[in-house]
Amino acid sequence: MAKPEDTRAGTHARPASMHRCAIEECPIEIRQSQLMCAGHWRMVSRTIQHEIYAVYRKRRGSPAHLAAIARAIATVRATLDGWAKKHGATANEPGWLPYRDD
Repeated sequence: MAKPEDTRAGTHARPASMHRCAIEECPIEIRQSQLMCAGHWRMVSRTIQHEIYAVYRKRRGSPAHLAAIARAIATVRATLDGWAKKHGATANEPGWLPYRDD
């Protein structure tokens, strides 16, 4: 059974503690404490994930924290764009589709 935090946009009213994944085309609703949905977060290297966690605990919202977030988003964007290019995806296919290296 799906938990409220696992719902997709539009299927239920969004609780105040929810927001959308940081990947702009992704409709998945996540907890406010998360940056990305689990599928996109797995595309971020462990090094950047650990940097985000460490900087968040010490200096949430600092330039170092925001830079680490920007690198995480850029990493996911590059992965999705590379996958789309490799598979000849068209411009009208959503970039948030689950990534598979096949």
